[in-house]
Amino acid sequence: MLAANRKLALYEAEANLERDQSLPAAALKVVARSGSAAVPALMELMSDPRANVRSWAATALGEIG
Repeated sequence: MLAANRKLALYEAEANLERDQSLPAAALKVVARSGSAAVPALMELMSDPRANVRSWAATALGEIG
């Protein structure tokens, strides 16, 4: 259940990024704090057809390490 909640949070963050480009830095900090738990959902986003979503996911993965 916790993994599903994190995945939902990532998708909500991605939707917010579509509407407001000032959110990426704040969203990246939140996702990076999730650590390795966020990696599976971020990996799914890496195959998203939208370049900005893939870029955001790649940056978040880099922040996690």
